[in-house]
Amino acid sequence: MNPADRESLLHRRLARLPPPRAPETLLPRVLAAVRRPRRPAWYALPWTCWSRPRQVVSVLAAIALVRLAWTALDWAVGAGAAVLPGAAGTGVAAVAEDAVELERAVRVLWRLFLEPNVRYLVAAIGAAGVTGALFCTALARVLREGSVTR
Repeated sequence: MNPADRESLLHRRLARLPPPRAPETLLPRVLAAVRRPRRPAWYALPWTCWSRPRQVVSVLAAIALVRLAWTALDWAVGAGAAVLPGAAGTGVAAVAEDAVELERAVRVLWRLFLEPNVRYLVAAIGAAGVTGALFCTALARVLREGSVTR
C-alpha cells in the first residue's frame, strides 16, 4: 500500500469516529471560574491597599535607596575628583563642586523654610492623605452598592 492510499484510509476512518465529548463537569467549572472575580497581584494594587508589613518594607527600602544615593553623592564629592586624573578629573571636579553648591542651597532652604514648619507640613500631608482615603472609600462604597447607574 502506497503512502497516499494509507493516508486516505486513515482519514476516512478518523472521519467516521464520533467527536470527542467533554466531561460533564467541565462547563460548570469553566463558568464558575469566569464568574469568580479575579483579584490582581499585590504589587498591582495601589500602595495604600498593600498589607502593613509590605508598606513598612517599601518605605524602608525607599529610605535605604535615598540614603544610598546620598552616600554615593558624598563619595563622588569627596573622592571622585581625586581619583580621575587629567581632563576627566577636572570635569568630575566641576560636577562635584556644582553638587556641593546645590547641597548647600538645599540645606539653606531646608533650614530657612521647611525645618521650622515641618510639623505643619507633615500634619497637612497627613490630613490630605486621610481625606483622600475617606473620599476613595466613600466612592468605592457608592459604586459597590450600585447607587450610581452606568
